[in-house]
Amino acid sequence: MAAALDIHPFMLSKWRKQVREGVLRGPAREVRVPPLREIRRPRAAVVQRRDLLAQDRGARAGDPRLGVILALQLAQKRARVTRLIREQQAELGAG
Repeated sequence: MAAALDIHPFMLSKWRKQVREGVLRGPAREVRVPPLREIRRPRAAVVQRRDLLAQDRGARAGDPRLGVILALQLAQKRARVTRLIREQQAELGAG
């Protein structure tokens, strides 16, 4: 905790001791606890979004064509890179 606050650990223990002894006191503040419906409404949207993403991921994973398409794209990229390397080697050898 001290590292997160960027203070020496001794200061943190000193302040804890002062709070326990009543020497150090912060200003009183009002704590607002939101009603349960305000908490659940945003959470429901997050859960719904998570479920939609999971369904989409599952649909993609079950599609065998996707694996073939990705393999073809990867092979094409490798072929291009190999061709470029050979061209550069040929230019360096000829130069």
